[in-house]
Amino acid sequence: MSSAIKRGIPIAGPGWVSTADAARSDGFTPVLYQTLFDTLQSIPRTAFRSHPGHRQNGHGTYLPGTPYESELWCDWPKLFLAEGFDAHAATTLTLLRAEPKFPRPRSNN
Repeated sequence: MSSAIKRGIPIAGPGWVSTADAARSDGFTPVLYQTLFDTLQSIPRTAFRSHPGHRQNGHGTYLPGTPYESELWCDWPKLFLAEGFDAHAATTLTLLRAEPKFPRPRSNN
């Protein structure tokens, strides 16, 4: 898949159309979507329980990927475009707001 993309051949994995539709409905363009996921690469997944790096998708012979979760990211375009947050701040704020949805694991003590 990776080599096909490098040659300019578009490849569609399972569910990619529905992912694109959901992201578009949330206000993402392809450039905004790429900006979000580039920014996520700069934030260690250990910094937030809500970081999607904890929930990697596997696609058989495809490369593993970070899932798009509409309920988590739906406000990101507004934070970035309308409220003036830079991409890193918008991503950090979104992850911080989502933390209560991802409880800390209980210790066995």
